[in-house]
Amino acid sequence: MPPKDLPKSEVSRNVAINVSRFRALRRLTGAELADRLAAQGRPLSRATVSEIENMRRRVDVDDLVALSIALDVPVVSLLMPPTYEPAAAVQMVGDRLYDAATVWAALRGEGTWDGDWVDPDIEEIETMKRMTWPDWCPR
Repeated sequence: MPPKDLPKSEVSRNVAINVSRFRALRRLTGAELADRLAAQGRPLSRATVSEIENMRRRVDVDDLVALSIALDVPVVSLLMPPTYEPAAAVQMVGDRLYDAATVWAALRGEGTWDGDWVDPDIEEIETMKRMTWPDWCPR
C-alpha cells in the first residue's frame, strides 16, 4: 500500500476543504464525523478527520466514499473545487486549468474534460451516457 504522505494535489485540497465545509454545514464535530465513519465500518479517529481537513493525510477511494456517505453528500461534491462561478478557472491535476462548469459536468458524467460539449447534439450525449453510466441507470 503506498504511503499517504505523497505530495498533495489540487484534488486533495478540494477534498480537504469540502470535508471541512460539509462537516460544518451538517453541524458535526470531528468526533461525530469519526463516529459516523466507524458506524459504517470505516473507523477513522477524530484526529484523522482533522488530518484530512488540514491536508496532513491523503484520502484514498475507500475514505472518499465513506466520507461521502457519512456527510450525506455526493462523491463529486467532495471532489469539486469550491467556487461560485461556473467560468472560474480551477486546477484538478497537474497544471492544466479547466472552467468550473466543465469540471462539474465531467465529474457527473454529463460532459467531457475537454469541455467540447458547448452545443452538443443528443446523439453525442447519449453515446457518452451509454459509455460511462451504469447499464441500469435511466438515460
